[in-house]
Amino acid sequence: MNKLTLISFLFLAFFLLSCGHDKTEAIDDSLYTITILDHMFVPDTVTVPPGETIFFINRDGMPHQILSQSGENLFDDTGLFESEIIIDGDTSYINVPEDAQTGDVLFFYDGLLIETMHTPNGIITIEL
Repeated sequence: MNKLTLISFLFLAFFLLSCGHDKTEAIDDSLYTITILDHMFVPDTVTVPPGETIFFINRDGMPHQILSQSGENLFDDTGLFESEIIIDGDTSYINVPEDAQTGDVLFFYDGLLIETMHTPNGIITIEL
């Protein structure tokens, strides 16, 4: 086998192996990941620096959408951040505002399943 054939073979093998890679595997290991499972946010609190991205992985069988709220249990969509609708097995994200200050507390909720979530709220604490 010549060098060019070997390189082509290795490239093809790498490409085929990478096609089967689950896009959420890397996100699952992210420091700022919240899984939606059994109608709960797991975890329901996270501490992040300003401007950070928080990933939401839906493993619940139902669609979800993450919205900001002005306080716990207010469900008043402030428009500060909003995820896409997250279907089962998919991932979306929100971006924490870059101008958030250390000590700020941001609240989120599931805008689609407010009534059925066991943990209907989540808390984001800002820390550098």
